[in-house]
Amino acid sequence: MSTPEQDRDFIRMRHLAQQSEQTARSMGQNHPVGSPEDATSEFAINQAELNQIMVRTFTTINGRLEVMSDQIGDLNDQQKAMSGEQKAMSDQLKAMSDEQKAMRDEQKAMRGEQKAMRNQQEAMLDDIAAIKRRQDTMSNDIGQVKGGHARAEVAQEAGVIALDMGLGYVDNVPKLQLAKWAQENSNSGIDPSDLRSFREADLVVEATDGPDTVYIAVEVSFTANQRDVDRAQRNAEFLERFTGRRARAAIASVKNDDYVDEQVDKNLVHWHRIERRSLEPD
Repeated sequence: MSTPEQDRDFIRMRHLAQQSEQTARSMGQNHPVGSPEDATSEFAINQAELNQIMVRTFTTINGRLEVMSDQIGDLNDQQKAMSGEQKAMSDQLKAMSDEQKAMRDEQKAMRGEQKAMRNQQEAMLDDIAAIKRRQDTMSNDIGQVKGGHARAEVAQEAGVIALDMGLGYVDNVPKLQLAKWAQENSNSGIDPSDLRSFREADLVVEATDGPDTVYIAVEVSFTANQRDVDRAQRNAEFLERFTGRRARAAIASVKNDDYVDEQVDKNLVHWHRIERRSLEPD
């Protein structure tokens, strides 16, 4: 951008140039505009002033060119610095990209390991489930063996059970008699499944209470629970219904749960304790 002084020099240069051109034409055409010495002197003065103005102008231009050159040099330096920064940023971005790729590869590897671990866990769970099924089967088999042994043991102690209940022992009612009673009452409206369960009662004892016949419905279990109590009480009700005689419920077990203990305390069922050692093999 030019300064006011430079604008004035420019206007003055144009004016002097025009005057010098007019003077030169006048001298060339020999017009009598004054003495030749005056014209020559004016032309020389104009030229001298014009030269001074041109020198100042060129000096100013050179100064501005130098400033511009310095600015261009600064710009080049800035561009070089920016280029270096851009390269550094590019390197950083590449490093970040490489890190992200490495992280993705690690995540992929971890997912593969997690999948393998899940497969191993599922296989282990399947193995544990299979072991548990075998244990359950073995437990059921052992329970059946123990149950059969316990029923046989309790059947031999039927007289003791009757005596503990204040009754006289007569005999153990055979399974055939239970089946006959169930058959005779098959059309009485009782659920067939209950009749089948009655036929499979663990033990039914015929006893006496003075001159009267009394039946005892006994359920045998290692650990007695509500199911055993319910079966004994139901079978006692069926015996009263089928025979017209009184019947009482009893359970024979090594131990009882809380429900059974409560029923025993209320005298709703009699408990015959089975000694654990009597169930152990000889």
